[in-house]
Amino acid sequence: MEILFYIWAAAAVYLILHYLFFHSRLLFHKVKQHDFLSPVSVIICAHNEKENLRENLPVVLSQRYKQFEVLVVNDHSTDGTLQLIEELSQKYPNLRTLNFTKEKIGRGKKEALIFGIENAAFEHIVFTDADCKPASENWLSSMVSYFSYKDIVLGVSPYYFKNNLAGWLTRWETFLTAQQYLSFAKAGMPYMGVGRNMAYTKSVFEKSSKMKAHLKLPSGDDDLLIGEVATASNVAINMNPDAFTYSDAPSTFKDWWQQKRRHLSTSYHYKSRPTIFLGIFGLSQMLFYLLLLPVFFFHGHTGIFFLLLLAKLFLQIITMAPFASRIKQNKAPVLFILMEPLVAVLLAVVHFQNKIFGNSRDW
Repeated sequence: MEILFYIWAAAAVYLILHYLFFHSRLLFHKVKQHDFLSPVSVIICAHNEKENLRENLPVVLSQRYKQFEVLVVNDHSTDGTLQLIEELSQKYPNLRTLNFTKEKIGRGKKEALIFGIENAAFEHIVFTDADCKPASENWLSSMVSYFSYKDIVLGVSPYYFKNNLAGWLTRWETFLTAQQYLSFAKAGMPYMGVGRNMAYTKSVFEKSSKMKAHLKLPSGDDDLLIGEVATASNVAINMNPDAFTYSDAPSTFKDWWQQKRRHLSTSYHYKSRPTIFLGIFGLSQMLFYLLLLPVFFFHGHTGIFFLLLLAKLFLQIITMAPFASRIKQNKAPVLFILMEPLVAVLLAVVHFQNKIFGNSRDW
């Protein structure tokens, strides 16, 4: 039992150091938006997204920005998506349609996305998904403002809350993911972004090879590119609530599970340094909670146990609560009490399943 205590204590110490070195950086982040007047392209890939586009595309097209095009790439849709886009283009002259009909050699939306980037009219490009709705009419202007001094902009994209197990899991896991990738970017180790809300230049894309090299992966159109070309000097993060995009959370636990399998299928291709830190963090989380009760009841180091337990909880809360407030996720500090242990274990199982069985999802 003594060895279990030392394993638990090591996990607790790592989590404390992780909160201090990474998550605390977001407490001091300042908004540095500047005027940016160059024309931009917005790219949305759509596969059978007729109803989502009917709901969300007018919001994108009505952004308060002087010159921009919205390029919707219709990716082999069969539900009337193409007809809806062409209908909307009669009302919105800045809407362009690309019909991607080439037989796909890979999986997911990477080929459609590459097709869109190659046909975009402008150098600066903002990306979102068909099922995402910008939080305000200033979403686009806020995202592109960082192009005045950076080549890549990482945005925030929460999910609409659903009051069920999948909704609670999604809210906590999405919050933690945002806290991780934004704080790692602040620490000079950008490793991912979310394709629901990000921006980069054509020049950045042209330096990337991983998106084309991993066409068979069902995910990775966002994080693989960021992990390859992002540096400490060319990335900005945007935590302005006006610049968020929102989408619906998975409806069921099965949907959430499949989404995580798809998302995590690319994590094995991240840069080595972030992968090491993220791997140790996930392992430490799991060991911290799995060993918590055995160590509490059967060890003899009561003082050290409570010192580490309280230090971990204190630092987690003081780095979490202000960030949660800034990204309009005020329930996150309450959620972690129930969701963090569960999600830590579930994600470990998802990783194991992906390693053993692979991933068969496409879109």
